[in-house]
Amino acid sequence: MTPYENVNNAWPATTPGVLTRAEAERAARKLVNHFKGPRHAIRVSRAWVTTPTSRFRDSLNRGWRRMVHDISHDVWSAMAPNAKNHGTWHAELEAEMVAYVVKKGWLSGTLRPKVSAPRRPGPTDRLATTLAALKRWESKRKRAETAIKKLRDRARRQKKDV
Repeated sequence: MTPYENVNNAWPATTPGVLTRAEAERAARKLVNHFKGPRHAIRVSRAWVTTPTSRFRDSLNRGWRRMVHDISHDVWSAMAPNAKNHGTWHAELEAEMVAYVVKKGWLSGTLRPKVSAPRRPGPTDRLATTLAALKRWESKRKRAETAIKKLRDRARRQKKDV
């Protein structure tokens, strides 16, 4: 049995086809914090983010599998900088990460940002919006009056010079 068979067996039969950027950012940060420790920078790879129409979204090329694999390399290189990648210990770490992701239920979309329903503005919101617009326009009027006054003064001074 190869070391990576444990990794492949740790994944469910199918992983969700969509991994949003926000979900990938949160998952990556949580994985790194748990396995490597806080205060380590994470850059989200475009290879992680998938859409319903992405090709290979349930493979090592894209999505959850790719993200966990890439992060396992990052964590492994911090833990054992001189050890070779894709060895038995690296595979064990990756299998641990996969088990953590599955146990936390992240594949079911728990890390996606909550979508709030747009609410209709009520009468008080509309009044506040109108009052704010009125204040902005009054401010613009005052600035215009000041600019006009300054330009009239300048024109008056320039007429004297002519």
